[in-house]
Amino acid sequence: MKNNKKFLSFLTIFIVFIVQFLYPQKIVHSKFSYIDWSEPYEIEKVRVIHVADGDTVQDDKGRWIRLLGVDTPEVMHPEWGILEAEPGAVEATNFTIEQVEKKQVLLLIQKNHRYDVYNRILALVFYEDQLGKTKCLSWELVKYGYAKVLILSDNTICKEWLWRDLEKAAKRKTYKDFIYLAEQCLEEGLEYDAIEIYKSAIKKFPEQPQLYINLARLYKSLNMIGFAIDIYHACLEKFPNLNYIRRELAICYERMMKIAGPLSLVNYKDKAKEEWRKLLGTEYDREAKKKLKELK
Repeated sequence: MKNNKKFLSFLTIFIVFIVQFLYPQKIVHSKFSYIDWSEPYEIEKVRVIHVADGDTVQDDKGRWIRLLGVDTPEVMHPEWGILEAEPGAVEATNFTIEQVEKKQVLLLIQKNHRYDVYNRILALVFYEDQLGKTKCLSWELVKYGYAKVLILSDNTICKEWLWRDLEKAAKRKTYKDFIYLAEQCLEEGLEYDAIEIYKSAIKKFPEQPQLYINLARLYKSLNMIGFAIDIYHACLEKFPNLNYIRRELAICYERMMKIAGPLSLVNYKDKAKEEWRKLLGTEYDREAKKKLKELK
């Protein structure tokens, strides 16, 4: 038994090593349009061993890393005369801890802007989340409202106008801002983050049909048809006269009919027919009649 456990432990370590060797963490430039990749930079792979606050971490070489592009509220530093944490400091620090502490990260360092006045390394820190998606910590801190943008004149690797746009959206959080934040996530390949943003937006702005529409489309793009159906139902409860949504719901039921097959406990065919019947006499009358004939 002990030998089996040792073997499994060795095998796990070996597999992790092989995966990291064959599939090293990479930064895909196209997913990070807010960075000026024409600027000279270098990349280092390090391990974060300690998080001092939301925008300052220490790596396994003992160096202090100051996150580029952002400023988070200060935690308590009695030695510096800061006797209590600023509002939001604990939340920002906890976010950074959750994202990168004890993890391997990539430091993106602008060659001509390497150190700050305290001799800390200035860097954009990239890490992988639980789904293996690569994220930029500074950008995520701004996106979720934990940091404000701080771009000095020497920092030319960050496209300031895009960082400012993100900051404004994260602060205002109108329903259009939620859409903007979700679209940013999609641009970065973070579909499940976009889902959570849309869900939060619907809770805050339940009277905005576009939020339901966008979320349902996103679910469909991920082939999560059952979730899309739930969103269309929620939307129709609020807006029963949106025939476009009812049509999409009927189409989703047809897709579920094909996915689930004849052994399904739910009769998706009848559900699709029910929705098409409700569209008779509307702008979708012709399509509804055709669909009902096909579904006989």
